[in-house]
Amino acid sequence: MNMRYKKFSSVILIFFFCFTIFFSFPLEKSLASTNSPYTDVNDTHWAFSDVVKMDLRGVVTGYDDGSFNPDKAVTQLEALLMAVRNMEVEDQLALIDTNKSIPFDVPEWAEENFKREILFAIDQEIIIPTENRFSSTAIATRAWMTQLMVRMIDKDDEARLLMDKTPDFSDAGAIPSWARGYINAGVEYSLISGYPDNTFKPNQLVTRAQSVALLSRSEQYLDLSNSIAEGRILSINNSRVSISADGRIHTFSIDSDPWVFDQDDKVCTIDNLRTNNTINVLTDGNTVKLIDLIDKDVSSTSVKGTVIHVIHDENVIVIKDSNEKIYTKTLDSSAVFVNQSGQQFEFSQVVPGSIVELELSSDNRVISVTVSDDNVSFSNHGVIYDIEPSQNLLILRDANNNFVTYVFSDKTEINIENVRFPSIEDLQTGDEVRVATEGTDLLEIELLKAQQEMTISGKIIVVSSENNLIVVEDNEDIHTLTVSNDVEVNIPGTSSSSLSSISVNDEVDLRIEDGNVVELNVTNRGVEENVKGSVMAIDTSNYVIVIRTEDDNTKTYEVSELAEFSIDDRTRYDLSYIERDMKVELELLDDKVIFIETRNTIEGTVASVNPDRRLISISDNGDSSTYIISRDVDVNIRDISRPRVRDIDRNDYVELRLDSDETVKEINVETELIYEVNRIYESSERLRVEDDDGNTRNFYLSDRFDVYIPGVSSPQIEDFRVEDMIRATYLGNRLTKIEVMPIVHGKVTNINSNNQTLTIRTYDGDNRTFDFSSDSKIIDGNSESDRLSYLVYGDRVKVEENIDGSQNYYIMHKHTARFETTNENNTRIFVYKDGSYSFYNLVNNCYVHSNNEIIRLRHLESNDIIDFYMFDNRVYEIEKR
Repeated sequence: MNMRYKKFSSVILIFFFCFTIFFSFPLEKSLASTNSPYTDVNDTHWAFSDVVKMDLRGVVTGYDDGSFNPDKAVTQLEALLMAVRNMEVEDQLALIDTNKSIPFDVPEWAEENFKREILFAIDQEIIIPTENRFSSTAIATRAWMTQLMVRMIDKDDEARLLMDKTPDFSDAGAIPSWARGYINAGVEYSLISGYPDNTFKPNQLVTRAQSVALLSRSEQYLDLSNSIAEGRILSINNSRVSISADGRIHTFSIDSDPWVFDQDDKVCTIDNLRTNNTINVLTDGNTVKLIDLIDKDVSSTSVKGTVIHVIHDENVIVIKDSNEKIYTKTLDSSAVFVNQSGQQFEFSQVVPGSIVELELSSDNRVISVTVSDDNVSFSNHGVIYDIEPSQNLLILRDANNNFVTYVFSDKTEINIENVRFPSIEDLQTGDEVRVATEGTDLLEIELLKAQQEMTISGKIIVVSSENNLIVVEDNEDIHTLTVSNDVEVNIPGTSSSSLSSISVNDEVDLRIEDGNVVELNVTNRGVEENVKGSVMAIDTSNYVIVIRTEDDNTKTYEVSELAEFSIDDRTRYDLSYIERDMKVELELLDDKVIFIETRNTIEGTVASVNPDRRLISISDNGDSSTYIISRDVDVNIRDISRPRVRDIDRNDYVELRLDSDETVKEINVETELIYEVNRIYESSERLRVEDDDGNTRNFYLSDRFDVYIPGVSSPQIEDFRVEDMIRATYLGNRLTKIEVMPIVHGKVTNINSNNQTLTIRTYDGDNRTFDFSSDSKIIDGNSESDRLSYLVYGDRVKVEENIDGSQNYYIMHKHTARFETTNENNTRIFVYKDGSYSFYNLVNNCYVHSNNEIIRLRHLESNDIIDFYMFDNRVYEIEKR
C-alpha cells in the first residue's frame, strides 16, 4: 500500500449540465460500504479506494447513468478543475475577482460556471498562459499532469532547480525539455513513478482512474486539515472513534455505514480495526465518512498502577501496580495524556499519587497515559538549593540540575518525621524534599532525607550518565539524585569504574554531600576476573577444572554448564575439548568459570626484534622474554599487504602464537584504524563503516569483540548513529575492540593562547574545553594550521580525535540565504542564494535555532533570512535571523 497521507474535503461542488458529460453526479448512489458507488468500478478495481475517496471529497463524480468511466482520458481543463478542488481552497475562491477575463479560450460552460477556479489557477501560477502549454480541449499527458501536480503542491521552484538533470528513465530522450525538472521533482516527492521497464512514457494520456490515484499522492503536501485527521486509535466502536493526532486527542462520531479500507486498499469493516492502529479519517464536520487503515502492525499492552515517581526532563514515569511490582517506563515522543473525562493534559501535570493506566507499544515505550483520578495536586522532588525567608522563596534543584522556585506562606505545611512542630527554619540547603502544589499555592513541603544524614542503600531503577542522574528505590521511597562529576564508583572485581559502568537493578550504597552523590558502591555483583595458567586436571562428570596459575598456585574451579570454550579460535560448548597441560585463560563470574580460551600465545610489548637472527623480545609487566621466530612465521598486520618481521617495530603490542617447542609460528600486531559509520542494520546488528580511502567493511556486534560508547554502560546496536567515528583495534586481522570516538560540533566561545586551550559550546548545550596539543591541526578547506591563533571567537567547528590523542578542528563555512522550504524527510533545505535557488543536505540532528532558542525546521517559514554553517557539503547549524 502507498503509505501516503489520505486527506479529504467535505465540500461537494455541483456541476452544471454542460459539464456532466464528464463529471455529473449519478441520480442516486448508495454509500453503503458493501456496495460500489459506480456500476463500472467495483471493489476489485485497482483504483477503487481512490475513486471512492475522491468522490466523497467532491474532486470527481460519475455520470447520470451511474457509471464512472475509469478508462476515459481527461482533458487539461478537466484535470485542472480536479486539481483546484483537490486543494480545498473555497475561501480563496470566494475572493477571486470574476471581472477579470480568462486569457485563453475555454468552453462557454467553463466560463460561466468555473471562472473562479480557472482564474485562481492562473493567480497561483498553476497555469502560466505565456507558456502556451495549456489548451482546455487537449488531452492531459503524463508529463503535463506531473507539471500540474508539482505546481499544485507549490514545488515549482524545486522543479526549476532540477531542470538541468536528465530524468533517470530509459526513454528520457522523449521527455520534453520543459518537463524534465517537473518529472524529477515529481519522482522526488513520490507524486509519480515510472513503469516496471524503467520507462516514463511522458506523452501517454491520463485516464480518470489514473487522475484520482495521482491526485491522492499529492494530498500529503496540501493543507486539508478541515476534513482529514491522521492518528493512532485510542478507542473505537461502531459509533465513535478517538485518535491521537498532532499531539492532541480528537473524538469523532462514525457515520452509520462508513467506508473502511485496510492496508491493501481493500474494503473491510470497523471490526478489522484495533487500538493503536494508525488511520486516516475523512470527516464531514464531526462525523467520519471514511476510514483508511495505514498501519496495523502496532501491538500494545497496558499497565495499571500508582505513580510513585516522574522525571519530566527524561520522559520517564515510574509506577507500582497492585502486586507491588515497579515499572519504569520511557515515554514515546508522541505519547498523549488524558483523564477519564477525555480532557487532555501535559506530562508535567502527571504527579506521584496519580492512579494511571499506561499503554505500551511493541518496543515497550509509553504511548498513552490515562489518569483515573482528576483531583491530584501537583508535586515534585528536588534538593534544596536555597531558602530566602525574607521573600518566602524556596529554590529547588531538580534531577537535571534545573532550578525551580516556589513561594511558601504561613499556610504551607512542613512535614518532618519525629519533629513535633516543624517549620521552614528546620529545613536547610542540601535537604531532599517533596513539594505539593495546587495552582500557584505551595501546599506542603515534606523532608525526605536531611543533608547531614544522606546515606542511601537501594536498587538502581534509572541511570543517565549523560545527565549525571540516577534514580534509586529503597524500602521507603524513590530518590532522584544528581551524581558529582568526580564521583567515586566502586564495583567488585574492577580496578576503575565510572557512572557509565552502573546498570539498572544494581544494588548500591550511596554517600551524598551537598545534595550530590559523591560515592557509589555496588553491592550485588560478584567478582569477575581472568585467570591464566595451565590445565592440571579435568573432571568432565562434575564439570570441574584444576589450574596451575602463572604464579605457580593450584586452583580448582567449578565450570558453568553454560560456559563457552575457544579452542584454537573455534567455539566449543563441551569441557571434553579441554586437555591436560593446555595453556588457558579463564573468565570467572561469581567464582564460576563462564569462558575458557586456550592460551598457546604470549602477549606484550616488543622490547626488541632482530629479523636477521630471527629473535623477538617481549616485555610483559616489566619482565622480558626472548623467543625464536620460525622461518615460515606468519605475520599479520591489518592493512599491510604481505607483512614481514621487518614491519614490526619496537613498542608494538603483539600476540605471539607458539609451537610446542616454544618457537614463534605466528605474530599478530595490534593496530588501530579509524572508520565512519555510514549505515546501521539493526535487524542483523551490523554496522557498515568506511575508512578515509572509501573502503567499506561490516562490523557484526554478535562477534566476540569489545564495544565502547562514551556514557553507555552496555552498548547495543541502537546506541550507534550514522556519522559516528569508530576507532577499531585489531590484533593481527582479528578485531578485538571498537570504540566510538567523541565528535564535537559547536561554537568556539573561548581561546586561551597562554594555556593553549579552547572552549566550545556544543550543539548539545555543553561546554567542552580542549588542550590544543602540538599534533593538533586546524583545517579550513584546503588550508591547514597548527597554530591555535588561527581560530577566532564564534567559529563553528567539528572536532575529531586522532589515534594519537590529538584533535583535528574542521572549520565550518558560513552562508547567508533566504529560506524557501525543506524536502519531505527534512534531510535537505532549499534556499535562494546569490540570485538562484539551491539545495543543501542536512546532517542528522542539525542544530536549528533563533538567537539562543532551539527551534524545529518546521518553524522556519518561506522568505526567512538564515545563516547556515557547512562542512563537507553538509549543513550542521541553521540560525534564523
